[in-house]
Amino acid sequence: MQQDKPKSKKPRSREINDRSAHKVLELLLYNLHQNVGTSINSLVKSSNKLDSGMRLQLTNLKESLSRMELLINDALKDNNKIGSGDFSSIDPDVVERIQVEKVLRTLATTTSAQDSEEFFNYCVKTLAQLYGCQYAFIGLLKENKKEVETQAVWAIDGYAKNFTYDLKGTPCAEIINLEKELIPTNASQLYADDELLVSMKIDSYFGAPIITKESGVIGLVSVMDTGPMELNAWTAPVLGVFASRLAIEIQRKVAEQDLHQLNITLERRIRERTRDLELSNQELNAFCYSVSHDLRAPVRTINSFVDIIFEDFEAQFPIEAQDYLGRIKRAGRKLDHLIDDLLQLSRVSRVEMSRRHVDVSNLVKEEVQSLKDTHRQKNIKVEIAPGLEAWGDEGLIKILFQNLLSNAWKYTARTANPVVRIDVKEKNQEKIFYVSDNGVGFDMRYAHKLFAPFQRLHTDEEFEGNGVGLATIKRIVTRHGGDIWPESEVDKGTTFYFTLS
Repeated sequence: MQQDKPKSKKPRSREINDRSAHKVLELLLYNLHQNVGTSINSLVKSSNKLDSGMRLQLTNLKESLSRMELLINDALKDNNKIGSGDFSSIDPDVVERIQVEKVLRTLATTTSAQDSEEFFNYCVKTLAQLYGCQYAFIGLLKENKKEVETQAVWAIDGYAKNFTYDLKGTPCAEIINLEKELIPTNASQLYADDELLVSMKIDSYFGAPIITKESGVIGLVSVMDTGPMELNAWTAPVLGVFASRLAIEIQRKVAEQDLHQLNITLERRIRERTRDLELSNQELNAFCYSVSHDLRAPVRTINSFVDIIFEDFEAQFPIEAQDYLGRIKRAGRKLDHLIDDLLQLSRVSRVEMSRRHVDVSNLVKEEVQSLKDTHRQKNIKVEIAPGLEAWGDEGLIKILFQNLLSNAWKYTARTANPVVRIDVKEKNQEKIFYVSDNGVGFDMRYAHKLFAPFQRLHTDEEFEGNGVGLATIKRIVTRHGGDIWPESEVDKGTTFYFTLS
């Protein structure tokens, strides 16, 4: 039998080269219509505001315009080869690549819905269409690492109910273990112990693991068909892209659930804290009522009777008895002042704040004049910076300066030339008020005791007081969202700095 002589290869003719160029031009024109058309339509439908999605579309438009320039340059060489725009003659492989490119671009730019279920459903449907298969699903490992729970299932022509299955003896187990990804045919025979796979008569099975940096393999995405599926250059990469995008979505979903749980926990804690605060306020109100009525009344009664005794019978008592009565009188006065200060501290903590612009300079002038009227023997030089203003509760700010100025008056009592200065400075665009004096000062090692109630750095013999005034000041500054701190040196004076944010 005579064998046919092998046909000699003919050199490529100009006709073949032209036909190839024609295909390229058709592909370029196809991309031009798809990309530029989509971008322009999106821009036309949108308003002038460009969000991140629209900026991406604009980028696509610029890329497509570059393609158009190339197409026109090639077309100018032979304007008869452009064609009529009929793309039915494009090679199937080219159409396939265009389809894959379109799906991946859509996947990359798709934003997740508030409920991830919608995104999962989109993925399984798209995968089934892209691979031309009957089944697609997304599954996540359960805590026992032996079972998978599906998150979305596409079966033949629609969505199916989610289910849980055992990994043992399934191709999914090998996907999870990173051992195998693609089974183009005979899947049911290879995995005869997988009852579900056999009952569905699955012949081909492609899968990819879903991997996160924090947890490693957490699940898989798979496509299956009762017939063989074609293996080509994009089969595994595309499935891997979907798996990577699903991993991001699952991480987002977990973070969202964690945030939701955190919000629930915070709400519960806020309710508990609110309840505790309400109880504390009730106890504080009861305490204030008790102090104001049950304690103040007998103290003032004692003070009144001591005054009567001094007025009517002082001469009849021996010197020692007069000394004892004098001590009772001084203690009664101190207790009365302490009650007043405690009630003021309580009111400062509970009063409803009403913020507004406060003329601090004028407010300080009034308080200074009041102190000068009360202590006429005291000749203090007071320097008040003009134009001082603050934003806060005027009543509380007034109490704040009352206490600070009273302290300055008291602790400069033994100073030869007492000076008190009230001013403000700025640091990092924040106002810092200060009240300084050149009085006795104190050792900064004990500064941490200053703002605690009843804590004092001087004895009653040196300077009278009960340690509540600075606690009141601290409470006022804190309620304004600010901070307060001292600077002092023994026998050189003290400066209190504070902010009212």
